Amino acid sequence: MNDLYKKIRKTVSPVYRHWEMLVKIAWYRAHVGRIIESVRQKGRIRVAFLTVNLSMWKCEELFRLLLEDDLFDPVMVPMPRPMFNWEAEKEEQNRLMDYCRQNGFPYIPGYDYDKNTFNGYEAIKPDVVFYSQPYSNASYKAHRVEEFWKKCIFFYVPYCFIIENEAAFVDTLYVNICQNVFLENEMVRSIECGMATNKGRNFIVTGYLGARKLLVHDESDSQAWKMQSTDVKRIIWAPHHSILNKDILNYSNFLDIADDMLSLAHEYNGRVQFAFKPHPGLKPKLYDHPEWGKERTDRYYAEWNDMPNSILAEGSYERLFRSSDAMIHDCSSFTVEYLYTGNPVMYVTKDDHLDYLNDFGKACFDVHYKGKTISDIRSFIDNVVLDGQDPMRMIRSEFVDKNLMLDDMRTPEQIIADIMKNVCVYGK
Repeated sequence: MNDLYKKIRKTVSPVYRHWEMLVKIAWYRAHVGRIIESVRQKGRIRVAFLTVNLSMWKCEELFRLLLEDDLFDPVMVPMPRPMFNWEAEKEEQNRLMDYCRQNGFPYIPGYDYDKNTFNGYEAIKPDVVFYSQPYSNASYKAHRVEEFWKKCIFFYVPYCFIIENEAAFVDTLYVNICQNVFLENEMVRSIECGMATNKGRNFIVTGYLGARKLLVHDESDSQAWKMQSTDVKRIIWAPHHSILNKDILNYSNFLDIADDMLSLAHEYNGRVQFAFKPHPGLKPKLYDHPEWGKERTDRYYAEWNDMPNSILAEGSYERLFRSSDAMIHDCSSFTVEYLYTGNPVMYVTKDDHLDYLNDFGKACFDVHYKGKTISDIRSFIDNVVLDGQDPMRMIRSEFVDKNLMLDDMRTPEQIIADIMKNVCVYGK
């Protein structure tokens, strides 16, 4: 009887969730005109960016642009998420608040740890809401779409390139009710239109917001690394968080190579400096993993931080990318983003990675070096990075020029700010 119940629930639940989303989309569409008109009557438009970590924060330049405009009143809301370890999420929220203070950005903590209370709509009172991820149901109740949608307009800048053939990353309530979703290129828009319930009626191609920060070098970029006594190559290792069998993607092999990568860093001391750049979701999963736990995880992260030829990079990564020589990774968005640097990049595969990817993802994956083992990684370091044998250099360059650059003279941030004015101020 119990097995029958599980089968019925497995069949019915997706259908119920789909119809529930259709009803919510219809409700918001019926009310959004009134909401926009109400927002237009205000002197300044309060724009809240509900943010989960620095790595997924793609709106810094947009935030600065809005700060300079008298029409807007932007505020960041660093917030914890319920699916991750509470202590790790507190650490991440504190890191975000430090970032806001350093940059002079107004902010309201999503959770007040002193008062043990969430700061939701009444504390923030936004007119416009940006989430850094499209999964509102992965937020605590106080920060979900339904807590804001009676009075707010929604926009979305994707926190990463969607390269997987998985509708769950696109077809969410938030994406479907957004006034606009700002996408990176026409290939991405075409693919995601076929995934969304609303068929992408609100999708606009503006270009990738993070592109400029990956392309424009700064003299201070090298400060992201430790000073070395001799010239060495700088290699980033960026493992993804998808280490569990229950994960939607489950394509990271971090658990298989974690200790070997540490040994590799020791082996190349004097020739290579490594940056351990884990996905922010990896640490909370390791904290809860039966074979790792908090003590082993903290010790592992600390070793990367303490070795003379390695660093631990847990915050933003643009300077790190710009000042590096190569990257080894299994992160989906980095499959696209690192290509902007022009540097050689290796994807460490697990099983048949192509099974996960959409056509855009496959095209990006094709311009990577690939490997599965520590031996493959060592070969990439020796031959491509240290010896400079990089036959894919021109292929990567041509791919970036053709697929990742737009002709519009305005920056993506300027395009988005203009669209927001048209909607929130001029009612266009």
